[in-house]
Amino acid sequence: MKIFLKYQLKEYFFYTFSFFFGFSAIITLIKGIFTLQKFIELNPSLFHIFAIFILIFLQFISFIYPLSAFMGVIFTIYRLKDEKELLAFYSLGFSLKDFLRPLGIFMGISFIITFVANFWILPWTKRTQKIIKIDLIKKQFKRPFPAKKPVPLGKIYVLYVKNSQKKGDIHKFEKVFLFKKTGEKKMLFLTKEGYLSVKDNIFELDQGWAFSLNKAENIEVLKFKNYKFLVSLKELAKIPYFTRGEKPFLELKEELKKIPPKTSRYYRYLTEYYSRILYSFSIIFLILQAFLLGFCLRSSHKFLIFFIGIVVYLLFYLTYQFLVSLGENGRLYPLLSFLVFYTSVSLLLFVQIAILKKKKGGIFL
Repeated sequence: MKIFLKYQLKEYFFYTFSFFFGFSAIITLIKGIFTLQKFIELNPSLFHIFAIFILIFLQFISFIYPLSAFMGVIFTIYRLKDEKELLAFYSLGFSLKDFLRPLGIFMGISFIITFVANFWILPWTKRTQKIIKIDLIKKQFKRPFPAKKPVPLGKIYVLYVKNSQKKGDIHKFEKVFLFKKTGEKKMLFLTKEGYLSVKDNIFELDQGWAFSLNKAENIEVLKFKNYKFLVSLKELAKIPYFTRGEKPFLELKEELKKIPPKTSRYYRYLTEYYSRILYSFSIIFLILQAFLLGFCLRSSHKFLIFFIGIVVYLLFYLTYQFLVSLGENGRLYPLLSFLVFYTSVSLLLFVQIAILKKKKGGIFL
């Protein structure tokens, strides 16, 4: 029996981590490229770029591992059926209950991995990414602005200069291109020289032209000797505000106590609070569903098995996200939204188990 137990666990973990590394590589690469586009304008070092990709990998463990475990169990049962090993085990006297012990151990280990990833790692990675971004912004103010490269200034300005120097708190620019975009119009400033005072948030342009385009597509041209305006830079260097998904559990709990009950913000925070605890239980239901689905699927095409597995997984989590969103909106009490989901999934699993019991030995064929 110990040999059977080790053999089953080995198969589950082999397929699970095969899928895990494959999904991780694809998702981390795609998400990393999109995230890096937001950081690249801040001149991150190679260390920061490497750290960002590592943080993204860690951030998605709570999503990728459940998917991998789900697909791993399906493909384990599929291989055992396809190679007639299930039929051999049944001939030796093994029943469906004998397969539940290794599955239960696998569930327990997977639950711990998912809980750690969702409860601690996920909020920590989100928080750390924001801290890195703020740190890069602060460092950018302490050194000359990069030349021949677009650099955002606050939310509505983008700066491009040919040469840049820094003396104290003053940044001096040569051959300046400054783009400003608001809801009403767009403006482009072209000047020989420019000065930015980080301390006073004042941008000064000397001897240049300004071109503006409004919603009616009317163009205005302005020639000036000196032009000054304020840019909001100090807010970027302040201590960042962390959202509910970026807060550690104890900090989230303390923040929840300060929010007035029955408000939209209260429901969002309360949903996040319950999600940190209850999300991990979803992998138990997922693995059991994968186990039952593996016995039910009858196909010689691996791609079809993979496609069905992905569809079932997406339906599972789309339903989960839908009910959780009802809790966030206050249409259902947050705890009730989780209970409704897990109760519904439990009833569906009991129906499948009852159907499989009627088949008896037929499920091994």
